[in-house]
Amino acid sequence: MGTETKKELHLSHSQISEFTRCPRKYHLHYRLGLPAEFCPSGLLFGSAVHEAIAISVAEKTHWRDRIAARIDRRIETLVARQDPVLLQRVSEEARHKAYESLGIQAQQQELEAIQKEKEEIERRERRLIAEQRAVINGTTVEQELERGGYYRYDSDVDNAVKARAKALEADILAESDLGKQVLALREEKDNLLDTVWLATSSSQIKELWEQVNTLLEVTPTALEEKALQIEPVQDP
Repeated sequence: MGTETKKELHLSHSQISEFTRCPRKYHLHYRLGLPAEFCPSGLLFGSAVHEAIAISVAEKTHWRDRIAARIDRRIETLVARQDPVLLQRVSEEARHKAYESLGIQAQQQELEAIQKEKEEIERRERRLIAEQRAVINGTTVEQELERGGYYRYDSDVDNAVKARAKALEADILAESDLGKQVLALREEKDNLLDTVWLATSSSQIKELWEQVNTLLEVTPTALEEKALQIEPVQDP
């Protein structure tokens, strides 16, 4: 009975490297014997699409960030020229309404009164200690006071109020023309990535997006409208 000799499998460094990079190309070259430079059109197309998408995502993200920065600067300019304390005032009013909306306004008013009393006590305590240190160290009271500080932590209630206040800010901003401008710019900023994608998408995607807006009864932003009107790039 003859013995069957098994042929030892030997892989060169280039074969291993080829398989690691692309198993399909390894199969075509070393298994089917096709020339190394041969590559099916499907693989070429797939690689090209993959590379194009990667570049496209990076570029669109870049432009989204650039435009977002311009919108932020525009908001800052508008507010600075017309009403420098608008956003601060809206934030405070929204926080006040948030307490009222959550049904905890009475407790908050009492807590604020207590807080003021505590701050006054702490202020007086710091002052007395500063006076003592000034005598001992041969410094002024003001120098010793500069070494003090006050720390306040955020509680669960504070976090809940912040979330509710943020939701109420839009309603308060909508009460003035300047506030409406700020809201419109913020909406454009929030939708920037979609807008950039639409501006560079095919006609089918643009049509689908418009149908989705109709279905959801959503009014597109001004930039989104412009993006939808841009003629799609024709395939070569």
